[in-house]
Amino acid sequence: MGKSTYPNPSSTTITFSIDSEEKSSLRIYNTLGQTIKEVSTFQNNFIWDIKNESIQSGIYYYTIQTNETIRTGKLIVNSTK
Repeated sequence: MGKSTYPNPSSTTITFSIDSEEKSSLRIYNTLGQTIKEVSTFQNNFIWDIKNESIQSGIYYYTIQTNETIRTGKLIVNSTK
């Protein structure tokens, strides 16, 4: 499963894309390990609109899971709030 996350860093939206037709789940964590966003199922891509949520600037981590694989990564958010 290939994946991409862009733009990274971001202050408006972040798009998570996978090149798989499988349904996937996405979790985003803060540096304390607390889940701040969870999407139970999506296919191909999910757009996280961070400017309309109370997200502080900082480093976040994400996990994308399908039936066969788990991918993790790091995000940098530059909040304008």
